[in-house]
Amino acid sequence: MANTEIFRGDKAIRSLVCSSNGGDCLFACGTEIYLLESPEGAPRVVIRLEKEVECLAFAPKDQSICIATRGGALAVFDRKSYKKTHTIITGQPGFYSVQYSPNGKYICAGQYEPRITVLHIPSYKTLATLDPEIFTDSGRTALLFSPHDNRLFSTAYNTICMWEETKDTFALTEKISTRRFGHLIDIAMSPDGKWIAALEDVEEACYVHVWSLSSKRKLRQVKLPHYANCIVWSPDGKQIAVGEFNGDGVSLWKAATLKRDPTDLSIPDSASVQALAYYRGNKQLLAGTRGGSLFLIEM
Repeated sequence: MANTEIFRGDKAIRSLVCSSNGGDCLFACGTEIYLLESPEGAPRVVIRLEKEVECLAFAPKDQSICIATRGGALAVFDRKSYKKTHTIITGQPGFYSVQYSPNGKYICAGQYEPRITVLHIPSYKTLATLDPEIFTDSGRTALLFSPHDNRLFSTAYNTICMWEETKDTFALTEKISTRRFGHLIDIAMSPDGKWIAALEDVEEACYVHVWSLSSKRKLRQVKLPHYANCIVWSPDGKQIAVGEFNGDGVSLWKAATLKRDPTDLSIPDSASVQALAYYRGNKQLLAGTRGGSLFLIEM
């Protein structure tokens, strides 16, 4: 196994996403978007923006990219030319996460408060603002869509909210809570859409919880050895990777048991891992740090 620093910038890597086939990766460093086309190649700048990037997402068939910048603007770029096609001024201070719906009809952006801005495609007009009516000042509204339908999942305080697509927008249908005084930082879903995992910050520790989406029953939880920022589920569904705040860099957990995998995924001179993604299958991870480094972890 080799852990290699393949990029070093002067700003934190806030977001990184891989294309639907896992071949390409886009990541944000400051006001610039970089493209990584292969593990052997050097990342290159493909988009420059005026303000710092907060998060980004690929459209379902990778034909476009949505980028959220500080100050609440959303910009849409063509995937082939990397030219801007739309700019949306939302009036929000900023966004923590952004996602396209699997059917390509919506862009959803998680606000600093646990509300969600919904844009309609192709008009790119604000269709609705979803409010779970749960107060939190954590500034983190993580989003994801189920891979097999248009169910939207969002975080609010200690709760995962589930939204079903309606004729005109999305309706809140169910909530899953940890029932503790913690904040959910990130969520991830198994590739088959049957399980959902959440990363929770509570008092002086972080936990990973896993629920069954059919029964809404919590299956297991584990206290992490270090603070953490992000989680991702492996493409084969067997592992959950955790990006750590002050530990070894990345830890690996068996999804079925939440037992720690002994594989050493430590990063040299590790810093806080801000963004994490599986790259080209189950054997490579990309980890972006607060210090501006991008590591390729080969397992």
